[in-house]
Amino acid sequence: LIMTVFLARSSRQTLLLNVPRIWTLPAAFLLAVAVHPLVVLLAQGITATYPLSEDMLRRLEALTQVAQRAEIWQLLLVVALTPAICEELAFRGFILSGLRHLGSPWAAIGISSVLFGITHGLLQQSLSAVAVGLVIGYVALQTNSLWPGVIFHLTHNALSVLAGRMTPQGIEQHPWLDWVLYPTGGQAVPYAYRWPVLVVAGIVSLGLLWWLRNGKGQGCR
Repeated sequence: LIMTVFLARSSRQTLLLNVPRIWTLPAAFLLAVAVHPLVVLLAQGITATYPLSEDMLRRLEALTQVAQRAEIWQLLLVVALTPAICEELAFRGFILSGLRHLGSPWAAIGISSVLFGITHGLLQQSLSAVAVGLVIGYVALQTNSLWPGVIFHLTHNALSVLAGRMTPQGIEQHPWLDWVLYPTGGQAVPYAYRWPVLVVAGIVSLGLLWWLRNGKGQGCR
């Protein structure tokens, strides 16, 4: 924010603090819901290709125990809402806006997404974050606004938080979840989505991405 104030001619334009078309906000929410199963599938493939070390698994177990003890609103505040605002201001606001001067929207989206992934530290998480960053960057440029990306980011992280709180007992209490999820037996990705959900998610995601082309932003050509 300080760099924006001192270096940018218009903080509003640099950070994409434009008011989007109202329909793009629910569209971003639905897109995040649809993309989440695909990101989980990607995370499965990444962890299968690059397995976590025993030391990292122990650290993740410690973090999981802390998350299980925390109140759900605390997790949503720290893991979902705060990153959705701060990271979007940085990566789809200041950084993406600066990179657009390269003349290629796709280059701007790609570079900002890689930088977004690097900040996540853990290789497996970074690779997934790059993919998510590509989608959010596309949404930001198509709508010329930061806010649909914030909605997407918040929803995506919130779903991850809720999935992390999932237990076999919870699934037994809500049998419909058994049609959606199944346990993987892994620690990094304990639950995954069933293939009919993945098929529907892929179709809906493509449809929403195509629909967002009419968001009246810069566009990606």
